[in-house]
Amino acid sequence: GSGKGTIVQILVFLMKLAAPGQLVRDDTTELAAEAGLTNRAAAASAHSAERELRVVNVSSDDLYMGKAKRAASGLATRRDPRSLDREHYGVVEQLAAARAGDVVRIPIFSKAEDDASAFAEVEGPFDVVIYEGWRVGVRPGEFFGPGGEGGAFEYEELNRPINYLMYLDANLDDVREWKLRSSRRDFERSEQRRADGRAWGPAEAKAVIALWDGWIVPFVERHQQSLVRAGACDEVLSKDAFHHVTQVADVQAALVARFERQFARFPDGVCSHDD
Repeated sequence: GSGKGTIVQILVFLMKLAAPGQLVRDDTTELAAEAGLTNRAAAASAHSAERELRVVNVSSDDLYMGKAKRAASGLATRRDPRSLDREHYGVVEQLAAARAGDVVRIPIFSKAEDDASAFAEVEGPFDVVIYEGWRVGVRPGEFFGPGGEGGAFEYEELNRPINYLMYLDANLDDVREWKLRSSRRDFERSEQRRADGRAWGPAEAKAVIALWDGWIVPFVERHQQSLVRAGACDEVLSKDAFHHVTQVADVQAALVARFERQFARFPDGVCSHDD
């Protein structure tokens, strides 16, 4: 069972995740080259471990089909919104429902090899499940890439367990620069690149920008940002080019109010993981 003490720890954890500034300095982690929520989620999880709060992270970036499966499905790139592997759609719910002794397999995707690579096994139960990434919370829709390829997509099974949706907003020009840095890092780690002896250069950067402009920017503008416009997010955070959260819209008050309602549901402060 989970009592008020655990609920308060979760409240503190979420405030830490949403706090202005950085949880980890950019020069101490490679994750800072990414868009940033992965970095903040990992850092907040590390903080929570010190307080014995059980937190598990899963990213939509690890749910992509592998190369062979994408080819068999007629998908040219993992940036296609249809590229999440339906075999993994149940992982968030499995983590949320995990009890003591339950083992959940979380897929791992290698961006350096552009392929599914392995699984990590984690044992429940968990006080907090962080599901983060480009596809999180996005409603069913249609998307067509720069060559006209595309179609309908939906992530309903992945999104169903979400009970607190936090949106991390950033200038897309900044995110493009972070993507270029992380793509160069992935390129330099690639076994195929090492075998070919190729070096990162203008042609590689141009290819990344073409994928970014053709697939990611339109997806964000049409499908991600619509969540904010529709008021579908519980909280919206803003961050600057240095990965600092610069604007928090009443997140502490919103979280306190949410958990006060949670307390009110249980007599004598008794809570259950089933709820």
